[in-house]
Amino acid sequence: MKLSILGAGSWGTALAIEFSRSGHEVLLWGRDSSVIAQIETEGRHPRRLTGHPIPSTVRVTADLEEAFVSERTIFLCVPCEALRPVLARTPDRDGKLLRFVSTSKGVEPDSLKRMSEIVLERYP
Repeated sequence: MKLSILGAGSWGTALAIEFSRSGHEVLLWGRDSSVIAQIETEGRHPRRLTGHPIPSTVRVTADLEEAFVSERTIFLCVPCEALRPVLARTPDRDGKLLRFVSTSKGVEPDSLKRMSEIVLERYP
């Protein structure tokens, strides 16, 4: 299965490691290009899960468009308050089916909306 994981924090990184070990094709997106560069060169996250190597089969990117393609299942692993701003930067779907899995717990602080509601606003 082809997976994009949006969010290279502890949770997104842990999922990337486990999905890759299970044989899935994983692309991990993070907003901080310096963190992404360190993961790529050192095979470890510089601030999160530092004792856990990230398999070389996990590809990483700071380019949101690269991670946001229709043939992938997109795991949303960003904090609740960050989901709307991240989705605002994603490309239009151009009629292509997108498959999302939200792994964030909680609701958007200002609106009290669930993550699924925010996704549906951006991608009805």
